Amino acid sequence: VDIGGESTRPGHIVISEEEEIARVVPIIEAVKARFDVPVSIDTYKGNVAEAALQAGADLVNDIWGFKFDKKTALIWGLQYDEKMAGLIADAGVSCCLMHNKDEAVYNDFLEDMVSEMAECVKIAREAGVADDKIMLDPGVGFGKTYEMNLAAINHVDVLHRLGFPILLGTS
Repeated sequence: VDIGGESTRPGHIVISEEEEIARVVPIIEAVKARFDVPVSIDTYKGNVAEAALQAGADLVNDIWGFKFDKKTALIWGLQYDEKMAGLIADAGVSCCLMHNKDEAVYNDFLEDMVSEMAECVKIAREAGVADDKIMLDPGVGFGKTYEMNLAAINHVDVLHRLGFPILLGTS
């Protein structure tokens, strides 16, 4: 079960960490108390991920693939938070690293997507995230044109070069 407290669609309204935590923690606790299912927290904010893990989440689905950057934080009026990868490593939980960009600007879309996903993996490994805790998502609908989304779906196999399981989320 993938739980998120803030919409992740492009152009969404950003909410505070406090509000996001207040939305997701009770849901995670309720699901974990009633069902024996893995729960994923869908967030790019370290403090939200930490609260979700304490509430029982099993996996972190980071829509920025550990690359939520200072430029994006400034545009969105958020504080830059680079603790996500270390948090995942310390907790020993799995993560899904999604491909995402501010703009759909690429030299060679598929090759750039693979290269940018390799950067996500590098960040994870440098933080101490074990390879068997990593999966990749090509990020359909995020930082891509319609045509690029179709290419990502039709050629998802290019991500296999990186050697990790692939999650294809097409919401």
